[in-house]
Amino acid sequence: MNRQLQKIYPWLICLVSMLMILFTVGMVTIAFSTYLPFLRDELHMSNTQTSMIGTIRALVTTAAMLATTRFYRRFSIRIGMVFAGGMLAVSCILFYLACRTQVILLCYAAAVCMGFSYAFGSLIAASLLMHNWFEDHQATAISLASMGSSVATAVLPPILTKSIQSAGLGRTFLYEILAVLACCLIVFLVVRDTPQQMGMHPFKGKTAGRKKTPPASLKTGTSRGSAFLLYMSMLLIGLIGTPYSTHLTVHFSTIGFEPGLIALALSLVGTVGIAAKLLFGFLSDRYGTYLVNYVYMGSYVFCGLMMARLSLGQNSLLRTLSALSGIGTMMGSLGSVVWCGNLSTEEEYAERIKLCQTIFSLGTLVGAPIPGITADITGDYSLIYEIFGWGIAATTVIIQYLYIRYTRPHGRAAASGKHAEV
Repeated sequence: MNRQLQKIYPWLICLVSMLMILFTVGMVTIAFSTYLPFLRDELHMSNTQTSMIGTIRALVTTAAMLATTRFYRRFSIRIGMVFAGGMLAVSCILFYLACRTQVILLCYAAAVCMGFSYAFGSLIAASLLMHNWFEDHQATAISLASMGSSVATAVLPPILTKSIQSAGLGRTFLYEILAVLACCLIVFLVVRDTPQQMGMHPFKGKTAGRKKTPPASLKTGTSRGSAFLLYMSMLLIGLIGTPYSTHLTVHFSTIGFEPGLIALALSLVGTVGIAAKLLFGFLSDRYGTYLVNYVYMGSYVFCGLMMARLSLGQNSLLRTLSALSGIGTMMGSLGSVVWCGNLSTEEEYAERIKLCQTIFSLGTLVGAPIPGITADITGDYSLIYEIFGWGIAATTVIIQYLYIRYTRPHGRAAASGKHAEV
């Protein structure tokens, strides 16, 4: 096999994973919210009926994630990703039919398909591919792949809005079908589960040839309780991460900030988030995730506590907190994947990443209505962001404790941003 292709192909796998995540994660979650007001008006839906689309999607995602690794073993990660794209295409067809027939139940059937799309095309698939294709720079590779959702958040909403306004809602869904099917074709042609299927070997950087010291497993001996702490941290970050992001707009609006300034603030969150994801992987590979956690999670804690104290007229603070939120909020998705990888052995990795992502999704589902309930009681969102801040601080303490305990038998081996090996 050509040596140059050996160097390039793992990164090509990474870029294709990023493309798939752009659709199956970004298009299904935050970018999809662009469709909601138009769907509501087109089908004359109530706000409750509209919000049910997201609720059904989250429920199906949480349940379907439990079957992902079994599906990948029986078929392949590659087929799983194509299946995810296919389910997204089916959901677009159902939404198109709903617009044509005015049948709301078709929207809920589409939400079920989106749930399967997210589950099988999420970071579980991407992280398993990066784990197989990269011996070194795994955190950087996972960071690059995960940028797909941030790119979708920053780029797709204005494109979708313009398309809906000019071509119509139904035709925009048809355009999305073509884009998703093109993505599925690229995945099928490019992606292979392991480098051995291409006659290659995992990517090795400058550290190739150095002997790695295997850290102890969290499942061995007295460390069994540490696995429970890892899962607890996934639940906490799920309860906080997505609700934190999705309620920023209404929090700023409740305070009284102008819509234009709020739009700028949200743009900062997305733009900084793209750079923060890539930088997180690079810094983790270079300096160790343990140290990088302090910077990223520290920013997250600061944002949560200061969001609770934000008041009208503090425009500079609003922009600062929005930029720092772009650094912090990505820890809910990318950070949790890297933590799981660092704190698992080779044998545990596939099942543990599935469990961690399922628990994270469950936390997101449970935490979604809490900010609204709290705001109805208190009159604003200040209290819930105060709680978010302290919750993030608690999560940081748990994760850092696990890194210290996990690496104690062999120094700093597991804090290096690489997966554990036995």
